[in-house]
Amino acid sequence: ADATSRGTGTHCSFAYLEKPSIDAADGRLRIRARFSGRSALDVFGKCVGFGDDFQVDIIGEPYFDRGAIRLRGVEVRSGSGGFYARRVAAALTASVPEQFSYPLQAEMRHAIEDGSHADGQVRDLRRFDVKRIEVRPDALVLAMGFEIEIR
Repeated sequence: ADATSRGTGTHCSFAYLEKPSIDAADGRLRIRARFSGRSALDVFGKCVGFGDDFQVDIIGEPYFDRGAIRLRGVEVRSGSGGFYARRVAAALTASVPEQFSYPLQAEMRHAIEDGSHADGQVRDLRRFDVKRIEVRPDALVLAMGFEIEIR
């Protein structure tokens, strides 16, 4: 399936990250995607402004904070050296650390606590923490500590 993230805007201002793939780069997480975007004004039905599409690599160090996997030390590399590509790279470098978040603790809580249990017992996730994250070319390896209360 093709995962696409669509930004907000009008027909003249939009941003997409298309066909993302995830792997490793120098021990950090790398998200490779095709960026397509435009930042323009509608002038009498015509879009006037900047736009382009190009390959981007978003590279960062994953860490665990407030129940989620986040990225820090983000670096964005683009396959284009133009003005618009440099602006996009700067904007992504600033926004990804604030906006990228995978709710790992909530996902674990859902997996452990929700659903029917044949034994009728209730399970509660307690004291969840990620102690270490290792980025491998084919996997993100997490060393986690948690308690499950069963009653």
